[in-house]
Amino acid sequence: MDKCGAIATSPATGPPRCSPPTRTCGGTHHLRPSRRPRHCFSLSLDLDNVVESKDGTISVASAFAGHQEAVQDRDHKFLTKAVEEAYRGVECGDGGPFGAVVVCNHEVVVSCHNMVLKHTDPTAHAEVTAIREACKKLGKIELSDCEIYASCEPCPMCFGAVHLSRIKRLVYGAKAEAAIAIGFDDFIADALRGTGYYQKANMEIKKADGSGALIAEQVFEKTKEKFQIFSGDVPIWAKR
Repeated sequence: MDKCGAIATSPATGPPRCSPPTRTCGGTHHLRPSRRPRHCFSLSLDLDNVVESKDGTISVASAFAGHQEAVQDRDHKFLTKAVEEAYRGVECGDGGPFGAVVVCNHEVVVSCHNMVLKHTDPTAHAEVTAIREACKKLGKIELSDCEIYASCEPCPMCFGAVHLSRIKRLVYGAKAEAAIAIGFDDFIADALRGTGYYQKANMEIKKADGSGALIAEQVFEKTKEKFQIFSGDVPIWAKR
């Protein structure tokens, strides 16, 4: 007998049958006490939307549809909050019309907006600010159990911050062109698209050589033991 209470298959007994329904298992075979499907299933579905057919099989299409609708509703709620932050930042004079919300377990961790003008900091974008504040609040540098909602498509810097924080899901509203249309840097459209179409290099970039390069490279070798405190025997950077 398995954990759900189904009896193992044997030539004598035929296909497994479900035991009398209980509340100890989340399996869909406990949907209707009076009628049981032929086999024992354990699916993470919205049971209210699972339909049992006449032959005892289960239709999961409506369950997935219900799940997708719930996700869309949740995304809309948190994205709306990010948009509200974008308006708030402009009204306060803190920065451009960009907002971001970090969510964990369906709860808002932080809700932030662009702070470039207030902090006189060109890196204080909404997403970066939200990630900084979320890390402080949660007391950790990895947000792998979190999602981020951004009012606009993230620029390369913000996308890099999202990636480095290990955030598991990004949802954004407006395309970068909406921001470009009112005068924001056009290179912001390159991050998620993996292109360099809009990028413009307005600076000289040179890699040092000789002793300068050598002493810079030695920093990593001479400090690698210090980073083992973050992740046991393997430095955290070695996992990337």
